[in-house]
Amino acid sequence: MGYLRWVSFMLVAMFSASFAQAAGNVEDGKFVFKSYCILCHQDPDHPDEEQIRVRAGLDLRGVYGSESAIGLGILNEQKLIQWVTKPRALKPDTQMIRLPLTEKQVRDVVAYLETIPAPHEGKGMKKAPLQTRRCHSCHDFRPNGKKKVGPPLYGVFGRKPSIEGVPFAVWNEDTLDRWLKNPRAVKAKTKMRFSGIKQAADRQAVIDYLKSLHD
Repeated sequence: MGYLRWVSFMLVAMFSASFAQAAGNVEDGKFVFKSYCILCHQDPDHPDEEQIRVRAGLDLRGVYGSESAIGLGILNEQKLIQWVTKPRALKPDTQMIRLPLTEKQVRDVVAYLETIPAPHEGKGMKKAPLQTRRCHSCHDFRPNGKKKVGPPLYGVFGRKPSIEGVPFAVWNEDTLDRWLKNPRAVKAKTKMRFSGIKQAADRQAVIDYLKSLHD
């Protein structure tokens, strides 16, 4: 029995050691990012909205743990490692090139991506759920946020709609649910360019997040 316990202990120790070795180094990953990835992607340390629009790659702030904007699903550690290692194995028509990185460098850059906050998340704010990812390109969620394509959404719950032609007196759970389900059913000529959030649970996740955005 003592021998079996010793073997079990050694196996756990070996597994833990291998896992620790596999973990990426954030500072090394930052160096890799600024050496390679920055050629096509925005510099997270010096964000510039104009540069985001002209760069070949997407803005990668907040990408770790979020839903992919190009149909890859949730971008966790494993998925990002696969993507950086062999992008065309996941998306054959991607413009992303395979970078000449070692296995360690791939893990390092993924570790760095995990530390980069999303641009819509202000200091002290609750982390935005994945269901809100599609909203970030047109709305600012931060306190004192700026108007983008759509109005800023901090403090929107309980507020009178600022969009002309929306027939609601206030944004509450019912009116937000109706709007998020099908904006064009509420206002036919809305600038909202998406067909709505079909799943009630997903709409509720967005509404709960909006309710949390207040002083």
